[in-house]
Amino acid sequence: MRIVALLVAAMVLITAGITRTSASNITRRDGQSSTQASDAWRHAPQIPTSEPTDPHERQVFIKRSLEFDRTSFNGPLDQPPTPGMGTGRSFGDVGSGQHPEIPFYPHEAIIVGTFTGFQTYITPSHRSIFTVVRVEIDRMILSGNPGDREGKDIALLLNGGTAIFPNGQVISSGLYPKMANQTIQPGHTYLLVLESNRDLDGFFDEKAWDLTNGVAQPLDSLDVERMKEGKAKVGGLPKEQALDAVQRIIEEHQQKTDSAK
Repeated sequence: MRIVALLVAAMVLITAGITRTSASNITRRDGQSSTQASDAWRHAPQIPTSEPTDPHERQVFIKRSLEFDRTSFNGPLDQPPTPGMGTGRSFGDVGSGQHPEIPFYPHEAIIVGTFTGFQTYITPSHRSIFTVVRVEIDRMILSGNPGDREGKDIALLLNGGTAIFPNGQVISSGLYPKMANQTIQPGHTYLLVLESNRDLDGFFDEKAWDLTNGVAQPLDSLDVERMKEGKAKVGGLPKEQALDAVQRIIEEHQQKTDSAK
């Protein structure tokens, strides 16, 4: 999740043309490789998507690249680390302040959606890798954009990924092992709390519950603890009960907002 994540960059070097590797071949700047199946797709080397040629799509790509570079402490990932320059990325203080089960943000969307595919990108500066996940909206609970509707695909913007660079290096960046269990998986269906960014034509994920097996299983570590302690209003409930609970929370929030005006 974007707000609760401090993601640490890592580097993998293998010869060009190799599309599979093992842990013994991996050299990393920080941390250890993840052994969790949930984020295995993020560690699989990807041929990055080419820069768009369509003017509008290219403008969106550049804006997204600048956003991920803006919060990166890296030099070019395919070059030796620059002395005095750190690695990784910061999105804020983990666990600071209140951490409600259903947070509310400006331009928020709350949806039920299915992870249908993804594309990996390298920014033009080579300082960042980012991933665009395609999510099909199965149910719209709270809209972040007027044009969002059921059946539509939206772009979920994730920091990091594993990409084959032009010089043949396979580099894994922005993947923090401790966050592996909080990673969404291809083919799964989720209850998602998202923050819309129209300028980037996409969304950042703030919270997620896996609904694939018919029960709302939280991905956020604090929500997992909340569920274990019996304090969750959403986590651990059957799917439809969880969605009803979310709707009640939204209505209560709206009532408080209206009464405060």
